[in-house]
Amino acid sequence: MTQTEHCNSEKVQELHRKICQLKANKQMEAKFMQAWEEKVLERQEAYEEGKQVGEERGTDRERQEVAKLCGRLMELNRMEEMQRAITDMTYRKKLLSELEL
Repeated sequence: MTQTEHCNSEKVQELHRKICQLKANKQMEAKFMQAWEEKVLERQEAYEEGKQVGEERGTDRERQEVAKLCGRLMELNRMEEMQRAITDMTYRKKLLSELEL
């Protein structure tokens, strides 16, 4: 006895019958699985593309922050701090906060 036999809904019963028919048809099952795999691949490709775009935007934003920070530190004649900020991300974040950039 299946779980759908306990259900009184005609819609659920009909859906269950159609699913059973599709499962019995090996050609339809193969087409369904192929379509499913294609959707999975499309999602993976879209995810990777979105991830790459996000990383590029993040990199551009970081470059802009570093450029602004270096410009401001040059104005303030803080060259040693500028050199350290280029390589030390923690220090760079501290300076960005301090200088409100």
